[in-house]
Amino acid sequence: MAKIQKIKKTIFVHTIEIFSQQILICVGLRAEEIKKWADKNSKNLKEILQTDDNFKKLQEISLASGFVVKFSKDGLSYYILWLKEYENHWDHLDVLNHEIVHLRQFTFLGKNIENEIEFEAYFQESVFKSIRTALSKKLK
Repeated sequence: MAKIQKIKKTIFVHTIEIFSQQILICVGLRAEEIKKWADKNSKNLKEILQTDDNFKKLQEISLASGFVVKFSKDGLSYYILWLKEYENHWDHLDVLNHEIVHLRQFTFLGKNIENEIEFEAYFQESVFKSIRTALSKKLK
Protein backbone atom coordinates (compact mmCIF):
# COMPACT_ATOMS: atom_id res chain seq x y z
CA MET A 1 0.00 0.00 0.00
CA ALA A 2 1.39 3.42 -0.97
CA LYS A 3 2.14 5.87 1.80
CA ILE A 4 -0.27 8.81 1.86
CA GLN A 5 1.53 12.06 1.22
CA LYS A 6 0.61 14.91 3.52
CA ILE A 7 1.34 18.62 3.71
CA LYS A 8 2.16 19.52 7.29
CA LYS A 9 2.85 23.24 6.73
CA THR A 10 2.92 25.51 3.73
CA ILE A 11 2.00 29.05 2.76
CA PHE A 12 1.84 30.56 -0.72
CA VAL A 13 -0.05 33.04 -2.86
CA HIS A 14 -2.25 31.47 -5.51
CA THR A 15 -3.93 33.32 -8.38
CA ILE A 16 -7.48 32.42 -9.31
CA GLU A 17 -7.55 33.11 -13.02
CA ILE A 18 -11.27 33.84 -13.40
CA PHE A 19 -11.01 37.25 -11.73
CA SER A 20 -7.21 37.48 -11.53
CA GLN A 21 -7.82 37.23 -7.80
CA GLN A 22 -5.06 36.29 -5.41
CA ILE A 23 -5.59 34.19 -2.34
CA LEU A 24 -3.16 33.29 0.41
CA ILE A 25 -3.27 29.53 0.95
CA CYS A 26 -2.08 28.27 4.32
CA VAL A 27 -1.89 24.71 5.57
CA GLY A 28 -1.15 23.85 9.18
CA LEU A 29 0.01 27.31 10.24
CA ARG A 30 -0.96 29.22 13.35
CA ALA A 31 -2.19 32.81 13.08
CA GLU A 32 1.15 34.05 14.42
CA GLU A 33 3.01 32.23 11.63
CA ILE A 34 0.72 33.71 8.98
CA LYS A 35 1.25 37.19 10.42
CA LYS A 36 5.02 36.65 10.41
CA TRP A 37 4.85 35.64 6.74
CA ALA A 38 2.73 38.73 5.94
CA ASP A 39 5.23 40.98 7.77
CA LYS A 40 7.94 39.81 5.36
CA ASN A 41 5.98 39.35 2.14
CA SER A 42 2.89 41.58 1.91
CA LYS A 43 2.77 45.21 3.00
CA ASN A 44 -1.03 45.42 2.76
CA LEU A 45 -1.70 42.14 4.54
CA LYS A 46 0.84 43.14 7.19
CA GLU A 47 -1.11 46.36 7.82
CA ILE A 48 -4.43 44.52 7.86
CA LEU A 49 -3.23 41.96 10.43
CA GLN A 50 -1.80 44.65 12.72
CA THR A 51 -5.30 45.56 13.90
CA ASP A 52 -6.51 43.56 16.89
CA ASP A 53 -9.92 42.76 15.38
CA ASN A 54 -8.43 41.37 12.18
CA PHE A 55 -5.79 39.36 14.00
CA LYS A 56 -8.42 37.90 16.34
CA LYS A 57 -10.45 36.93 13.28
CA LEU A 58 -7.41 35.11 11.95
CA GLN A 59 -6.83 33.39 15.30
CA GLU A 60 -10.27 31.78 15.05
CA ILE A 61 -8.96 29.52 12.29
CA SER A 62 -7.61 27.00 14.76
CA LEU A 63 -11.17 26.11 15.73
CA ALA A 64 -12.00 24.48 12.39
CA SER A 65 -10.73 22.03 9.78
CA GLY A 66 -10.74 24.81 7.23
CA PHE A 67 -11.52 28.48 7.06
CA VAL A 68 -11.80 31.30 4.52
CA VAL A 69 -11.48 34.84 5.74
CA LYS A 70 -11.79 38.05 3.75
CA PHE A 71 -10.14 41.32 4.66
CA SER A 72 -10.56 44.63 2.83
CA LYS A 73 -8.22 47.60 2.55
CA ASP A 74 -8.44 50.61 0.26
CA GLY A 75 -11.19 49.00 -1.81
CA LEU A 76 -9.24 45.78 -2.38
CA SER A 77 -10.13 42.37 -0.99
CA TYR A 78 -7.61 39.97 0.55
CA TYR A 79 -8.53 36.33 1.06
CA ILE A 80 -6.90 33.69 3.20
CA LEU A 81 -7.82 30.04 2.76
CA TRP A 82 -6.59 28.04 5.75
CA LEU A 83 -6.59 24.26 6.06
CA LYS A 84 -5.63 22.45 9.24
CA GLU A 85 -3.85 19.83 7.12
CA TYR A 86 -3.96 18.53 3.58
CA GLU A 87 -3.53 15.26 1.80
CA ASN A 88 -5.02 14.11 -1.47
CA HIS A 89 -7.80 12.19 0.26
CA TRP A 90 -11.55 12.75 0.24
CA ASP A 91 -11.69 13.88 3.87
CA HIS A 92 -9.39 16.79 3.02
CA LEU A 93 -10.85 17.40 -0.44
CA ASP A 94 -14.31 17.74 1.11
CA VAL A 95 -12.99 20.45 3.44
CA LEU A 96 -11.28 22.21 0.52
CA ASN A 97 -14.47 22.06 -1.55
CA HIS A 98 -16.50 23.43 1.38
CA GLU A 99 -14.12 26.35 1.86
CA ILE A 100 -14.21 27.18 -1.84
CA VAL A 101 -17.99 27.55 -1.51
CA HIS A 102 -17.32 30.31 1.05
CA LEU A 103 -14.68 31.86 -1.19
CA ARG A 104 -17.24 31.91 -4.00
CA GLN A 105 -19.82 33.49 -1.70
CA PHE A 106 -17.42 36.26 -0.61
CA THR A 107 -16.25 36.85 -4.18
CA PHE A 108 -19.68 36.95 -5.78
CA LEU A 109 -21.13 39.14 -3.05
CA GLY A 110 -18.26 41.61 -3.51
CA LYS A 111 -18.82 41.69 -7.27
CA ASN A 112 -22.64 41.84 -7.04
CA ILE A 113 -23.03 38.60 -8.99
CA GLU A 114 -26.43 37.01 -8.38
CA ASN A 115 -28.46 34.24 -9.96
CA GLU A 116 -25.68 33.09 -12.26
CA ILE A 117 -26.14 29.41 -11.56
CA GLU A 118 -23.94 28.04 -14.34
CA PHE A 119 -21.19 30.57 -13.67
CA GLU A 120 -21.26 29.64 -9.95
CA ALA A 121 -20.78 25.99 -10.87
CA TYR A 122 -17.97 26.88 -13.29
CA PHE A 123 -16.24 29.02 -10.65
CA GLN A 124 -16.52 26.24 -8.06
CA GLU A 125 -15.11 23.60 -10.40
CA SER A 126 -12.33 25.79 -11.78
CA VAL A 127 -11.12 27.07 -8.42
CA PHE A 128 -11.28 23.62 -6.82
CA LYS A 129 -9.16 22.11 -9.59
CA SER A 130 -6.73 25.02 -9.55
CA ILE A 131 -6.13 24.98 -5.78
CA ARG A 132 -6.08 21.17 -5.63
CA THR A 133 -3.41 21.13 -8.35
CA ALA A 134 -1.35 23.76 -6.53
CA LEU A 135 -1.60 21.84 -3.24
CA SER A 136 -0.77 18.54 -4.95
CA LYS A 137 2.51 20.04 -6.14
CA LYS A 138 3.37 20.76 -2.50
CA LEU A 139 2.83 17.17 -1.33
CA LYS A 140 5.95 15.44 -0.06
